Amino acid sequence: MEITKAFSEENILLLEKANLLRSLIKFNIIEQEISNVSIDDETVENSIQSFRDKNKLNSEEDFEKFLLTNNLSSKDIHNKVLNQMKITSVSLDKFSNKCEARFLQKRYLLDEVTYSLFRVKDFYQARELKIKIIEKEANFSDIAIAYSNGLEKKSGGLIGPTSLINAHPALIDILRTSKEGEITGPHKIDKWFIVVRLEEFRPAKLDAETHKKMAQELFEEWVTEEVDAMHNAIIKTNKSLIQARTNS
Repeated sequence: MEITKAFSEENILLLEKANLLRSLIKFNIIEQEISNVSIDDETVENSIQSFRDKNKLNSEEDFEKFLLTNNLSSKDIHNKVLNQMKITSVSLDKFSNKCEARFLQKRYLLDEVTYSLFRVKDFYQARELKIKIIEKEANFSDIAIAYSNGLEKKSGGLIGPTSLINAHPALIDILRTSKEGEITGPHKIDKWFIVVRLEEFRPAKLDAETHKKMAQELFEEWVTEEVDAMHNAIIKTNKSLIQARTNS
């Protein structure tokens, strides 16, 4: 428990009371794991450029506005990207051999879907609007914009592409068993009657990006377990002081 050597019992108690002790332990564990990882500057800069391209921060003016809005500096971005690359490297070193099993375990939730949806509070209205779409009296997008009660109203009912795991739990089986282009419903979900059309279904594949994601998930779970163990040991060691201060 190297982390505790720099702190007195009083400081440890204060960190615990402020719910900061676990965060400090987690930070320390990750820092130790990535301390010996080396990433060359060119690789980091290429990753930063990819981030800028993805977020359409092509001009220096746009990038500076982004930094200002998010209270960041160029050095902050560099360090964030560098640390994430180091974490990815450690994750792959530690857990690459377990990624396939993890993928097979979660595969059904990693499938990617694009679908259209509208929701209303009345069953008969939902059915009537569905019939209008089927009979081509109106298109799905216009119906969603005019009648839907959810955030999908802004996108004409279109959701995705997104991982299936991000869908409402009650929608997962509906989307999985639908055919592309098929309109189903009304489905009663919470207080809504929902009509859904599956636009596209892409089965998950264990490509390089998914492999990396599985490794990072396994690393995060490992870190959580390490934090739990270290936190419990620290609390046990300082139990008498914590109890005394709590009861006082």
